[in-house]
Amino acid sequence: MRYLILFLPLLLACQTQPTPTSTDDPIQPDFKPTTFQVEGFDWDSVPYPTTKQITEWVLPAKGAEYASWSYAGLGKTDSIHSVWDRQRSGVRTIEPHHRDTMQRYDRAVDAVDYLLRRAENEQILIVNEGHHMPQHRVFTTRLLRGLYDRGYRNFGLEAFFAPSDSLLAAQRYPNVTMGFYTKEPRFGELLREAARIGYRVFGYEAAGTGSPKKREIGQAENIQRYLDAHPDGKTLIHCGFDHALEGEMGGAWEYAMAERVKQNTGIDPLTVNQTDQSERSRRELEHPYRQLVEVDAPTVFLDAGGEPLAKRRNGGYSDVMVFHPRTSMDAARPAWMQYGDRRPVEVDLGKVPFAPPYLLFVHPLGEAVGEAVPYDLQEVDGPATTLVLAPGTYRLVAQSPTGEAVEASWKLEW
Repeated sequence: MRYLILFLPLLLACQTQPTPTSTDDPIQPDFKPTTFQVEGFDWDSVPYPTTKQITEWVLPAKGAEYASWSYAGLGKTDSIHSVWDRQRSGVRTIEPHHRDTMQRYDRAVDAVDYLLRRAENEQILIVNEGHHMPQHRVFTTRLLRGLYDRGYRNFGLEAFFAPSDSLLAAQRYPNVTMGFYTKEPRFGELLREAARIGYRVFGYEAAGTGSPKKREIGQAENIQRYLDAHPDGKTLIHCGFDHALEGEMGGAWEYAMAERVKQNTGIDPLTVNQTDQSERSRRELEHPYRQLVEVDAPTVFLDAGGEPLAKRRNGGYSDVMVFHPRTSMDAARPAWMQYGDRRPVEVDLGKVPFAPPYLLFVHPLGEAVGEAVPYDLQEVDGPATTLVLAPGTYRLVAQSPTGEAVEASWKLEW
């Protein structure tokens, strides 16, 4: 059973122990006024825009891709996909060869278990993400402990700004300014968990290269330099989209980062594609393989010989494709958010002194609120909301569109 302990004002809290309250019923935190502002960049001064701001400003000024990234920060799955697909609306037709392939690859296995077994005998594991897909970050997070137990110590990220590695190692939580995509709460938890476990986290992005080919070269060279300086331990690389492709792609890239890492290091990485077999806003926009199967957890499909279904694109390829389930909701939040000891917690917000819509930030107590990436974030549009949390002590901050803010602190126990 879940319990929530509300923290009373400091003097009273020092004198008495709060009484545990069952969370079978919505909990009602007591809020007090506070000052609150999220620290962003000059070029990203509003890291967490509201739906209204995305609709009226982000989408017209920066386009659908940027808007979908913004919706990812709010966890609005339907909006993420509907906006993303505005620029990618081609219907995918199921052909006979698609059916033949899925009939050959007819053995479904749990993707986490499969990759951890494969990773045992690998030196470099490269897994990609869609930058608008928080569930891809959850999947990589679920791999972290098992990979660490199998000797992985280096964790490289395209989206992580290189000077942030020492700060993350020292404070064990991510700041909003450690990256761009990393400000999304599920990405923040990926970094938080990596630091908690003990990974050496590094950024390998090659900025200002001037061409796609030079960017791929620069990324691979940055990775190689880091591995040369840290030869102990295996390496996990988390990247975006086709950077995880091996082989000769041709075109402006010629070779993607993954292939260039292989050429530079002499190590053949295990490359994992999450992006091709994930949900879209409409089923007919999904890859034909994805249209032909239903999965209720991240899944890898194997043939009779145990070989995984792999991605092929022109001359490029990834070794394994992960099929992700379509988002289902549990207690008004995506079910894929619940893993490990994370569970939904309903919160009655009737004591917030301003009307919705407003943003609700959740931070583990001890993190710098306004600087740290939130553990959870909701745009509240009614009198209550559901958070997905692990046991711990949290600080909850509600902020109105005009900047008024209130806070409450509480402890969550199972």
